[in-house]
Amino acid sequence: TESDDFMHWTKPELIKFVGSDDYPIYTNQISRYYRNPDIYIGFPTRYEERPGWNDSFEQLCGKETRLRVMKDCPRYGLTVTDYVFMCSRDGIHFDKCDEALFTPGYEFDKNWIYGNGYLGYFMMETPTDDGENTELSMFLNEMYNHNGNDPDELIRYTIRRDGFACYKAKYKGARLVTKPFVFDGDEMYINFSTSAKGNIFITIKDEEGNEARTCELFGDKDARKVRFEGAEIADFSGKAVTLTFDMKDSKIYSFEFKRNGGKR
Repeated sequence: TESDDFMHWTKPELIKFVGSDDYPIYTNQISRYYRNPDIYIGFPTRYEERPGWNDSFEQLCGKETRLRVMKDCPRYGLTVTDYVFMCSRDGIHFDKCDEALFTPGYEFDKNWIYGNGYLGYFMMETPTDDGENTELSMFLNEMYNHNGNDPDELIRYTIRRDGFACYKAKYKGARLVTKPFVFDGDEMYINFSTSAKGNIFITIKDEEGNEARTCELFGDKDARKVRFEGAEIADFSGKAVTLTFDMKDSKIYSFEFKRNGGKR
C-alpha cells in the first residue's frame, strides 16, 4: 500500500515473487538502492522452524538456552533465522535469491537461534583496509536472547559494492546475453572478478548489426572502465543494444554507463 501523506492509502496488494520458494519472511528492509534508485532491494529475515528436536539440536551451540526458552514457547527453540536478498523494478514483483546472503556463521554459544542475524537499516560505503577501494558496511545483531538479561551485539559485515548477487561462470566457460536496452553515456564500467586464468570478453551490438568487442578482461574491480576495440561507447548511445559476456572462471556483479565520467 502507498501513501503521499500517511493518511490516505491505496488498496493493499501482496508483493509477488518470481520463481522462488514460498517460506516465511519478514522485516524485509526494502528501500531504493542508493547506487540505482530505479531498483528496490530488500534483505528479509527468513524464518525456519524445524518440525521437532533431533540430534542436530543436541549438538548445536546454545543447547541449554534453547531448552530454557522452549518452556515458554516451543518454537523459540526449534527456529533458526538468516536472511536473503531480493530486488524489484516496480516494488511489487520481486526476484528473491533463496540462497542466504549471510548465514548465522560458525557456531558459538549464542548464535543459530531464533532472532539471530537481523539486518540493521541500512548500509554505508566505507574504505577498505588498504584505503584503495570502497566497500559496503552492513550491520547485523548477534546473540539475540529471549530473556532480556544480556545485551545484543551489533556486528559489522562488509561486502563489495553491488555484491549482493552475481552471474558466475565456471572454468569451462559460459555466455550471458542481456535483453535489448537503451543507454545514455560515453563511458562504461563493470563490477567483476576473475581468477588468474579466468577472463571476460564483452561484445556490444545494435539493431543494425554494428558491433564491437573488448580485449580480454581479467582482474577484480568494482568499477573497471571498459574499452571496445575499434569503436567508442558513444557510438552506441541512444540505440537499442545487447551485451554479450563470454566468461570463464569469473563473476559479473553489475555494469553501468556514465557520461564524461559523471552521472550514471
